[in-house]
Amino acid sequence: MSLNCSKQNYPSSRAIEKISDKEATMLTIRIGQLPGRITELALENGSRVTTALEIADLNPEGFEIRVNGVPVELNSSLSDGDTVLLVRKIRGN
Repeated sequence: MSLNCSKQNYPSSRAIEKISDKEATMLTIRIGQLPGRITELALENGSRVTTALEIADLNPEGFEIRVNGVPVELNSSLSDGDTVLLVRKIRGN
């Protein structure tokens, strides 16, 4: 039995580099609203909170925006592994 392993069946090292470069330019975050569901998104490196909210179809009006538990602004940059949460603003007496 003979195996046909021609070079055409395998990606070139250049193709592998492009795939690796693309993976390196992506970040994965978790995003959601509390109370509610948390989902995972893949975004381009350098993405901001506002972009993530738009993609997740979340409206921040009436919510405090927190990234990894810290209050942030809409234009804040995101990093791989961040958790973005919309938390209801608490009203005092």
